[in-house]
Amino acid sequence: MAFRMICKTLTSRSLAAVSRAAPTHCTPSCSLLRHAAAAGANRPAWRSDTTSLISLRNFNTSMFARSALTDILQEEIVHEKETYQPPEEVISGPPEGWQLTETPGDTHMTLKKTHGSEKIQIDLMVNDQPVDPGEVYQEMAEGDNEEVDVDVGVHFNASVTKGEQSLVFECKSDGTYLDIQHLSLELTDESPEESTYTGPVYANLDEKLLQEFPAYLEERGIDADMGNYLLALVNDKEEREYKSWLEHVQKFLKK
Repeated sequence: MAFRMICKTLTSRSLAAVSRAAPTHCTPSCSLLRHAAAAGANRPAWRSDTTSLISLRNFNTSMFARSALTDILQEEIVHEKETYQPPEEVISGPPEGWQLTETPGDTHMTLKKTHGSEKIQIDLMVNDQPVDPGEVYQEMAEGDNEEVDVDVGVHFNASVTKGEQSLVFECKSDGTYLDIQHLSLELTDESPEESTYTGPVYANLDEKLLQEFPAYLEERGIDADMGNYLLALVNDKEEREYKSWLEHVQKFLKK
């Protein structure tokens, strides 16, 4: 308060000095400056106080909203930790002979093995799945209370590499079947150009080929049982990444 009185006194003295020094017939510019200075000196102090109160109120509101958000996140984190149970297939590890590679924060996972001189690899990503494979989806179909067919199969690529070339199978499985959706022959270390012919429509192949290619993959350990493991794996990965995401968002909001 003392500081305001000092500033007001100094302002009044400065205005008085300007008034004494100004000529009797002041120019328009001089008159505008005089009125502006007078307005500044006479501005009520409560205006600046009101601005401070509004700023404080906005700050408190922001703090409250952030606190409520972090509390909700904490509840979700606790819930995920208490209800999380890895599937038995994941606890048991990948099928014999396969080595799993995954990185926290990355939804891409690979399984590798050798078959004679061949290198076998399976690639799958959580982000590439059409629906959450861990959820049971049931909807009302035109009011008939019928269960709607939902694509709960896991999608993955299986490649068989010999030297500089690889046979790449685009597959789908729900653990009870293995469906090959496309087959291409590619260079091992290069992705095909968009204009590259990668192979025919798989379903249009000769019936004998449609029977032999699944047998070819089964001989290399890629079958419905592998699909069952991959289905459990991709669901477990999604749950673990979701919990980690919640924790990182919470830490961000607490900064």
